[in-house]
Amino acid sequence: MKVKRLSRRVRAGLGIALVAGLALSSSPTWAAITPDSAVKGPVSGGTPLVVQLPEDITQVAAGLSFSAALEASGNIYFWGKINDQLPAPKTPTLKQAPSGVRFTAITAGHQHVLALANNGSVYGWGKNNDGELGNGKPYTEEFVEIKHPTGGQFTAIGAGQYFSVALDSQGDIYSWGNNSRGQLGNNSTDTKNADSPVRVHAPGIKFTSIGVQSNHVLALGTVENPTTKAPERKTFAWGSNYRGNLGDGTKIRRHSPVEVKLPEGVTHFVSVSSGAAGAHSVALGSDGHHYAWGGNVAGNLGDGTTQDRNTPTRVAAPQGLHFAPISTGWVHTLGKSLGASSVYTWGGNFRGQLGTTGNDIESHRPVQSLTPDSVSFSSVAAGGVHNVALGSDGLVYTWGGNQMGQLGYDQGDYSSTPGVVPFSKLALNSVIFGASEAAADPKSTMQISRGKWLIFTPAFSRAGTVPVAVTRIVDGKVSVNVDSSFTYE
Repeated sequence: MKVKRLSRRVRAGLGIALVAGLALSSSPTWAAITPDSAVKGPVSGGTPLVVQLPEDITQVAAGLSFSAALEASGNIYFWGKINDQLPAPKTPTLKQAPSGVRFTAITAGHQHVLALANNGSVYGWGKNNDGELGNGKPYTEEFVEIKHPTGGQFTAIGAGQYFSVALDSQGDIYSWGNNSRGQLGNNSTDTKNADSPVRVHAPGIKFTSIGVQSNHVLALGTVENPTTKAPERKTFAWGSNYRGNLGDGTKIRRHSPVEVKLPEGVTHFVSVSSGAAGAHSVALGSDGHHYAWGGNVAGNLGDGTTQDRNTPTRVAAPQGLHFAPISTGWVHTLGKSLGASSVYTWGGNFRGQLGTTGNDIESHRPVQSLTPDSVSFSSVAAGGVHNVALGSDGLVYTWGGNQMGQLGYDQGDYSSTPGVVPFSKLALNSVIFGASEAAADPKSTMQISRGKWLIFTPAFSRAGTVPVAVTRIVDGKVSVNVDSSFTYE
């Protein structure tokens, strides 16, 4: 529950917030009104409360020229241009999951979207000229289900330019779509596209996570030490390598996984980047430093130069600063700082994608981006020349290029300052006190700002703590009935 923190004691929780009083601070906090809370009012009613409805967005994703957001209910919003054949809304448009399916994660390729479902399958829509959706149609506006070839369950997904990747519960990786640069990793040199999932050729490797870039793949995994038989942590890469994308010390295309070279003093990488537009790679080392390799035309490796690297080189980040997650755009990089509210970017800035005051000025080292006051970002994603981020206030922010409406709001061709994406079809439906015994008078209910409504408690027949049920309307449908409580005196 989202509560504006006043001089009242609350406890952490999730959902809808009821806040006594009219004074609102600028720093929202997720909290729940509990029976021992000081939020109370007389049985005669009339206590003013602020009901705040978060968008309930849990994750964001960015394609080449579009953005997407996953709702807690398992549906997806998207905006911007996916491809020429599909609608290109300039504000968020809801796309319902298939009946009986709830999406738990999303990712975006250049011109297609993948969603991981609660049943272990993957669904997709968008462009499909190269088989990236796993069927034979050139594009689809409806969800296509991509099932595990052997009946297993997928646990993680990634999307590149025109191909798709999924990790399963057994530690195997499957891929489908374009294979012109060996990005399917199936050890085939004929570069034939795949219209259905094929297993990445990786004998002896158990993969644990994936990071998919434009035309190459990064993956963390373990192999058995031949002497001790203990698992050893390794980082692998395959696909395009024309700018040193794979970090193996060469520029040779790889059709199956090869080991990424480790910098001196690093025993393994902890996490790897992802981004459907990037021709570069970033990883967090066991020594706490970040390393990057691949294309560096605009300083997107963050090492202070514009020189391509075919082995990992240290990112010139401020001492002690760690990023997770890290997302790669076309020629820029986006990282959310761990343990802090800051976001850092580096590389190209010709569309304001760095989020700094110096428009068009690229940075060859990480710089802190502008962020809204008292808001920290959690889920972040870099598109071609734009970024999407989920704020601690429950709102979605975007900045950078906007030529195709990928920012979700009217800001001209670009914006260097994060702006709120308007999910405009959200409304308060009802606020019920007790077991359907009393309801806030809709005639006295007033929307005071985006996502916030002022209500007054109804009179109640007795003193004591009673449950409060709040429902909202999303795109014309009643959704999310979340319980809170209020104490009558």
